[in-house]
Amino acid sequence: MTQGLFNSMMTILLAKFMLNDVPHAAGITGKADNPHSMPLVKYSLSQEPDEDLPLARIIRIEARVAGKYAGVVAGRIYTPTGTGTIAAITVSEEFRRKGIGTRLLGKILEEYKREGIKRVTATWPSEEGEMLLLKYGFREEGEALVFDIL
Repeated sequence: MTQGLFNSMMTILLAKFMLNDVPHAAGITGKADNPHSMPLVKYSLSQEPDEDLPLARIIRIEARVAGKYAGVVAGRIYTPTGTGTIAAITVSEEFRRKGIGTRLLGKILEEYKREGIKRVTATWPSEEGEMLLLKYGFREEGEALVFDIL
């Protein structure tokens, strides 16, 4: 199977999962969570093997508003240990303070839960990133921020 075909299949599977099983994944269906305060957001997921860590996969979820790039969250899934990471979360300046970062964080945590991940860590976030993670429920543990998925 080619990488492009694999990525397409993962996008379709995630969309099917979210449409059928997660009622608040409205961004994929074209409905805003709250039309008065949140923009219409569409998400795309891609996963690929991690060349540096053979037992890990890189996950990336991108958000677009009206076809424009709005932000991305990326991390790694370590299936054998049941852990994941948040490596980066960025939101385009035009879409900041509109809930995009919070929604992207929620989407990657939903995907981690679906994958059976139990613990997510983030290290060295920016000041804004750290505030977002703490607000979402991450807690400080040593030099990392940690979130346990129940």
